Amino acid sequence: MNTTELLDYFLTHCQNKGLSKETLRYYRDFLSKFTDKYPQLPLTPEPIEEWIATFTTSPERRYGAFRAVRTFYNFIERRFWPEQGPANPIGNVARPRVLPKAKAVLTLDELKQLLEYPGHSQIVRTLLHLLTDTGNRIGEVPGIKRTDIHGDTLKISGKTGERVVPISPRVRDMLLAIKPDRTGRLFPHLAHWWSQVISKAFKDAGIKGTAHLLRFTFASHWRGSDQVLKQIGGWATWTMVEHYSHLRLEKAIDQHREYSPLARLYGTPTPTLDKSRTAEVNTDTMLNLVAELAKELGAAKERIKYLEAILSQNPAQYTRQN
Repeated sequence: MNTTELLDYFLTHCQNKGLSKETLRYYRDFLSKFTDKYPQLPLTPEPIEEWIATFTTSPERRYGAFRAVRTFYNFIERRFWPEQGPANPIGNVARPRVLPKAKAVLTLDELKQLLEYPGHSQIVRTLLHLLTDTGNRIGEVPGIKRTDIHGDTLKISGKTGERVVPISPRVRDMLLAIKPDRTGRLFPHLAHWWSQVISKAFKDAGIKGTAHLLRFTFASHWRGSDQVLKQIGGWATWTMVEHYSHLRLEKAIDQHREYSPLARLYGTPTPTLDKSRTAEVNTDTMLNLVAELAKELGAAKERIKYLEAILSQNPAQYTRQN
């Protein structure tokens, strides 16, 4: 079977399914190399494994090649091979080993340095704040319109459909300050272009990073429930949410301090003061704390008034009894 023709069928199928341009580029990048090496489709696992092994830059790159060619063969099996046709060789292809790595995450100080760098243009500064505030994919940015802003929420159209996410008043005001193009879009360029702009903004601010790092950082610093994180981030399954939850080092530190064997033996130590963490306490939390203290103070005053009333009615009797 001609591999190039099969690739054309596959890419057309992906496009008809509505896959994003980034996903199509991902498949085309890998599979065009596969068709160059094998004009006729290999029907045994050995040539496929040999091709995957040519990606030596990183285990992640090699695994990406495996995923692309696996999807390609599974499509061919469903579309062109009847039940009595050739066996799909991809089931016997060895899955490349990829060891987990510690993901880079920006600290709050690094975020501050990035967001407040004075050399950013206003639209770049706005985009940086938006990605930090919501964890949006960079591919979702070009579709944002002025009419998508409703109060303190923003409608996002992404790879998992539409969703409404909360935004801070600061980000809302920055978005409203952008003059939309004639179609109403606030960021009227391709996602790849904006991705390069964000990478340059990192470099200008003296920090190494990409737009996707801001998505990692958003999930890492999230202190709320996984259910809300899934909703805001637009993940279709819990798999990626669980993956991102592993990034929450501070949450792991808190739970380790409470549940490790030494903590159970000797008690939970008093945590050291960390200015970067105390800065995370938001205004709502402080207001709630003040409100609770006010309630307790009010209740104490009522008890004092009650005791004073009893004493004023019969102070001698109260003194004899006590």
